[in-house]
Amino acid sequence: MTPSHPNAATTLSLSKIMLGYNPRRYFDRKKHEDLVASFRLRGMLQPMLLRPAADVDDTYVVVAGGRRYRAALEAFGPEGEVPVVIREMTDQEALEAAIALVILVFVVWWTMFSGRRQDELSAESPPADAERGGNRKLKG
Repeated sequence: MTPSHPNAATTLSLSKIMLGYNPRRYFDRKKHEDLVASFRLRGMLQPMLLRPAADVDDTYVVVAGGRRYRAALEAFGPEGEVPVVIREMTDQEALEAAIALVILVFVVWWTMFSGRRQDELSAESPPADAERGGNRKLKG
């Protein structure tokens, strides 16, 4: 079921998907319930990122989208179809993608809920190097 273009979204039955490693350590029950309700109302709008399972034919592992996977199972059942992007990835690439997603979600959340826009923060904050004296020449 791997699409011909590696970034093309397709749909896949939840019964063919299994959870992979997820660096997220906290799952908010209320947010989960809200996501289930949203899926029931609107469907899943953003595809999950999957890779083929190493040891099981016709099965895929979640790289990014573990919360969406859990909520979709509750909203649609194991035979429900969801949008996915399937990519061949090494274990290292999958780990890096999962961690990058967690960081991205945090940055978006922080930007949205800090009451300040990212461009305002960038204009006010000196680069990290400058704060540590990174612009000074080394003695030598």
